[in-house]
Amino acid sequence: MAVFQQWHIPFSRDDLTLQMGLDSIAAIETEYDDLPLMVRLAQTPQLQAPGSTLFFPGMDQYRHDCIHLLLGRGLLIMDEAFTIGFTMGTSKKMTNSEHSLYAFLSRYVYPDVYKFTQHELAVLKDGIKLAFISNCMPLDQFDFQDWLDEPLGKIREVVGLEPEYIEAYYAVEKRHYPHSIASQRLLPNEKKLMAF
Repeated sequence: MAVFQQWHIPFSRDDLTLQMGLDSIAAIETEYDDLPLMVRLAQTPQLQAPGSTLFFPGMDQYRHDCIHLLLGRGLLIMDEAFTIGFTMGTSKKMTNSEHSLYAFLSRYVYPDVYKFTQHELAVLKDGIKLAFISNCMPLDQFDFQDWLDEPLGKIREVVGLEPEYIEAYYAVEKRHYPHSIASQRLLPNEKKLMAF
């Protein structure tokens, strides 16, 4: 397993600052830079078609990494599915048709190594639903730059990310996907491949 696939800072580590988390991602960045065009398209506004709202205008890799840290998700495909789904749900910008189109692209158009399976599509949809019932502000609009020296727990509180919802969902995800490394390492006291 590649180093970037092993990277994970659990949701329970709310004492780490955002900058500490970003520094840990930067340490493995060289492998992560090799993403194919379709994945970069989802995270790089300069590569998006003019007028497209499908892939979060203004959502760059930096903001996406910050959201991974807030949600306590690693960089495996299952983690990616939840992070994207939860971000979609908090944005309140996308229609059901756009959610479906994104799911179709991630299932059938992404290169093989990045394609979502039925399990990842289910987690994507779970992330969208969980965000809809939460009081979390739109994460695609939050200015993370002003919060670099703050602990993740405080930032979660400021954006309205409700830990009880996240932890309850992670417990369900763990039961539903017993063979998924991403799902099994979400909660405290679980085996961590590389926790910083």
